[in-house]
This record gives sequence, C-alpha cells and structure tokens, in this order.
Amino acid sequence: MLYSASKSCAANGSKIIVSSRSDKIACFGTTQALRLRFFTQEAYWYFFKVRAFGSIDTEEHPKMASIAMEIATELNRCFMSSGIYNELLKANFNTRFWSTVLTIIREFRKLNISLYANFDGPWEVVESAYAKRVNGMSSEYILILHDYQTCSVPNMLHRCTNSAQSEAEDPQLSFEDFLFGNVRPQGKFKVLGWRSHLPPYYDYMFSCEVLESQHIVARNKRPRKLCT
Repeated sequence: MLYSASKSCAANGSKIIVSSRSDKIACFGTTQALRLRFFTQEAYWYFFKVRAFGSIDTEEHPKMASIAMEIATELNRCFMSSGIYNELLKANFNTRFWSTVLTIIREFRKLNISLYANFDGPWEVVESAYAKRVNGMSSEYILILHDYQTCSVPNMLHRCTNSAQSEAEDPQLSFEDFLFGNVRPQGKFKVLGWRSHLPPYYDYMFSCEVLESQHIVARNKRPRKLCT
C-alpha cells in the first residue's frame, strides 16, 4: 500500500525512509535497518550542556553548570525535554531562573510519581500528566492531555513577513507562560512546547486543561485529593 501510494507522488529513483518502534518494519527495507539508541547519561549531559550554554565557557559559570547538570539528570535523557528546556534556559540565562526551573521539574516528577505507579516522564505514559501552576493559584493544576507535532512551514514564512499579524491569527501559550503562570488560561488550551529550527519546522504542541485539585485522582492507586 505504501509503495502504491508513493508511485503517484514520488519521482523515479526516490527513496523512502520509514521510522518505527516496531522491529517488524525492518523486513520491508531494502537496506540494513538503522537502530537508534538512547543517549548514555554522559552523552546526554554533553548534548544538553552544549545546547544550554552554546559557546559560553561553563567554567565561568560553575553554579549554573551544576544546576544544568541536575536538570539534565531529572530529564532522564529525554530528547524532547532537552529541546524544550534548552530554549527556555538560553532565553533566561541567570542562576535564579535556572534554579526555579529545576524546582519546577522536580515538583512535576514528584506530583506525577504520586499519581502513577510507574512514571518516567510525560512522553512515557499513556495517561495524562499533571503540572502545578507557579503563580500562587494553589488550587489549580494543569492537565497535559497529550502532545503532538504540526508542520509549520506556511506559518514560518508568514511570521517572517508579519509576525504581529501571525500572533493575532494563531494565539498560543508559550512554554514559559505555561510554567510560570504569566497568563491564566481557562478550560482547554494549547501550549507551544518547542519549535524546530530545521525544515520542515515542526511545532511541538501540548493540549492542556485547567483543573481544580479536587478533580485529580491517582492512577493505579487509591483516589485521593492532592495537598495544596
């Protein structure tokens, strides 16, 4: 079916790259399958450090380097998390902000570990994940329903020519606003987690919903109200 569909839209001599988590897909290939592995923690830390500091010498900022290493450890080698948080850290290059981010990540993991029997991260569970608001609204939580990606090539071209108009047409909550509560959303809303800088410029989005604490119950455990 894939071959038949490709014949109508691909030129002669074109090659198709298929990615999958299933080993069964490998038998359809005409070349040896390339298997991707998780980073080691050491490799992940190097990757995370380079993304967060860029050309800045980490030895000149030992406190921030220490915080960054702790953040990388908490993210548990998650590539998506690295993309999201690196953008946030680079845009707010100061010790206080980075310490706050580390605290938020730890509280996020602690909250969801208390709700799920086996929680490794928001991209590792079938159920939704929960995040506490950081703006003093102690009775409110953010329910992360699911994440997805969209191809934003037309949007990228439009933003380059008229960014103000684009923002008005496509209102989105930034990840920083999502974390720190600079904007107080109501009901269901979308969060732009990360935008790729490489073609085809994918936007990685989260569908979220505001919940009161009494509506949150533990999964795989006895239902209980969270302490606020």
